[in-house]
Amino acid sequence: SEGFNALLKKYVNPNLSVLQFVRQYQKIQEKCLVAQDGQDFRTDENERRRWSRHPLEKHASTVYTKNMFYRFSKEFEKTAEYDVKPVGQFQYWLEPNNSFVFGYGKRNYLVTAIEEDESYCCECSKFDRDGIICCHIMRVMVRMGVKLIPERYILKRWTQQAIASDTNQVQNVNAPVGLVARGMPLTSEKTLRFTNATTAFAAIAVEGAVAGPNTSSVANPPKSKAKGRRKEKAHKKGMNGQAKRKNKCSICKSYDHNAQRCPDKLKKK
Repeated sequence: SEGFNALLKKYVNPNLSVLQFVRQYQKIQEKCLVAQDGQDFRTDENERRRWSRHPLEKHASTVYTKNMFYRFSKEFEKTAEYDVKPVGQFQYWLEPNNSFVFGYGKRNYLVTAIEEDESYCCECSKFDRDGIICCHIMRVMVRMGVKLIPERYILKRWTQQAIASDTNQVQNVNAPVGLVARGMPLTSEKTLRFTNATTAFAAIAVEGAVAGPNTSSVANPPKSKAKGRRKEKAHKKGMNGQAKRKNKCSICKSYDHNAQRCPDKLKKK
């Protein structure tokens, strides 16, 4: 929700009409769909380069999207920078064998691992923060001979099955040219149906925006009033306000000048 709100604020503002809002929302939709189709194409067609031939990394390459697998692979590389020392039945102490590990510094980490329950926990809390297991847990898994990532540590939103694909695939003959030109072809029937529906909704919004007050159609809502006091009222005096009192000359008692500019004083000089 927060991520979409941040994206929405780049395209719309409270002063837009209904028609302008729909058009801007269409731009957001097209941008998201093109990015999604491009990522799907690169995930399906491009070969994923692995850092090692370990079964854990191989399993990650089959479940994660390409971008997420790249993050997993970079994290898996760091397993070579730690030494493991058992400190209990289910606990392991990880010490860096280099002076510094990128992203983790020089400190040691304690990992709790119960292989029978497929339960792993690390002090760094990377999984709770980023949704991917850390290199410390990976290092313990390698030591214990674990070959598959437990399902509880594979979040669906990072996998290739995050968005269910349509079984009925058709060519995008009705897709807007801009979508095809800026990214991969849209072959999903659901995507085409969604795009056509928003296009039809934009046409309805046009009719509503140009409708008059005496028609049955829906027109643009009235603009909200500006908050705060108007400028012409902001500088007015209060109810009991009076004009500013003028200074009086102490020599001739006139209000037209002060004592320094008094004609009587000047005459004496």
